[in-house]
Amino acid sequence: MDSDEIRRQWNSGILALRAASVIFVVFVLRNSVSYLRWLAELGSKKKLHESKIESPLDIPARLSEEDRQLRDLCQSAIFTAALFVMWVLYAQGVRTAWTAIIAWVFTFFSDDWVIMSDYSRVLKGQLLRWHRLRINVANALLVVILGIVAWQQWVWLGAFYYLANTTILVARYRIDR
Repeated sequence: MDSDEIRRQWNSGILALRAASVIFVVFVLRNSVSYLRWLAELGSKKKLHESKIESPLDIPARLSEEDRQLRDLCQSAIFTAALFVMWVLYAQGVRTAWTAIIAWVFTFFSDDWVIMSDYSRVLKGQLLRWHRLRINVANALLVVILGIVAWQQWVWLGAFYYLANTTILVARYRIDR
């Protein structure tokens, strides 16, 4: 890869998308393994509702550990769906200003989500006000703008993307009221 190719990939957002993909996949795999271990240790539905998260802070829990894990899983699903659509667009040769912007948005917010999720674990399900605002902006940009680009390229994928992400968003925000 020469400097012209690196510059081209930087400008199109593909370089950022590559780096963010690796980081985000590691994060999702880490959290998935952690969640499966947590479920295996609990063993029964009764224990699931009685479990307490260890936190050095003496604050009331905003969400149960089960609800926090589910909210984080829904948010990760939104990012995973966006990542999938961005790679499909890239594989199909779709390169527009919007796809570059969305690649950079994804890179910024997926990294932020890793940090927000860790904070939320310690804060017993709470998201800081600034974190909540940033995640709302990310969800709007990733679902709306990326959905429009997907709709323009493939009507059926755009429709499926909107429907799937709207369903996940409704579930995610119902948990985190």
